[in-house]
Amino acid sequence: MPSQTPRGLPYPLPTDPVSHGADDIRRLAEAVDALRAELAYTEHVAAVNLSGNGESTGANIVLGPAIALDGSPVLLEYFAPLIVTEAGSGARVSLCFLMDNASIGIAAQIRNETSVQAEKPVTIRRRFTPPAGSHAFGVRGWSSGGVPGVVYAGAGGSGAYMPGFLRVSRL
Repeated sequence: MPSQTPRGLPYPLPTDPVSHGADDIRRLAEAVDALRAELAYTEHVAAVNLSGNGESTGANIVLGPAIALDGSPVLLEYFAPLIVTEAGSGARVSLCFLMDNASIGIAAQIRNETSVQAEKPVTIRRRFTPPAGSHAFGVRGWSSGGVPGVVYAGAGGSGAYMPGFLRVSRL
C-alpha cells in the first residue's frame, strides 16, 4: 500500500492490486489500533473520603503511572459508580484531573440542592494536548464544608460496586 494519511495510516490506491487483501487489511487494522492506544489504565476498588476543601488540599482518588508522551492529543477518562455529597443545601463535591500532581482544572462538580445527601455516578472526560515528556495523571476530589463527601468503588460482583477507573488514551 503506497499511500498514507498525514498521521501515517496506510491506505490503498484504486489501482493497487488486491492479491494480498487479508494481509493488507490486517496491517491496516494494526495501524489503526496503534494510533488509538490505551496508554494507562488504573482502577480503584475502595471508598475514598474527600477531605480538604480545594484543588490543592483534596484527597487523591486515583493516581496513574508516569507515561511517556510525544506531544500528541490524549483523552483522560474517569469513572466512579457513586459519589455522595454531605447533607445540606448547597453542599458539593468537586473533582479535578491532575497532571504531575497539579490540577489542570475542575472537571466535575455535584451540588446538593436539598437537605439530604446527593448521590450520583460520574463519568468525566477531557481531550487535551500535554507537552512531550513523561507525565503522570490522576483525579483528586474535595467537598465543601466540614463533612467529607465520599467516592465509592469496589471490586465488582453481585451486590458490589464496580471499580472506579482512570484511563489515558492516545487520540
